[in-house]
Amino acid sequence: MKTGLTRARFEEVFSTGKRVQAKFCRLMALPGEGRVGFAVSRKVGSIARRNRVRRRLAAAVRECAEPPDRELDIVVGARPEAADADFIEIVADLKQALTKMRERWESE
Repeated sequence: MKTGLTRARFEEVFSTGKRVQAKFCRLMALPGEGRVGFAVSRKVGSIARRNRVRRRLAAAVRECAEPPDRELDIVVGARPEAADADFIEIVADLKQALTKMRERWESE
């Protein structure tokens, strides 16, 4: 998966994409080029804490990125619980959420 959604595409995916909830993140997706964006709200904590969560989510996406059957543009929204989670837990949670998201798109 590639990073770098444009601002307009990010907002489109965030507002109208299909959603999947997970323990440490929520995913929003629309068909696209297979790009990923990240949203970390102030509820997570200070700017340093939010940046750390964003970097950990990006690393988790790289670790569990499999070429999807269908190219999706995905926005990964961090939940406040992600700030205190172990990296292994984040990866497992993200893998499960990505699987759910793929199943939702394949069912259509």
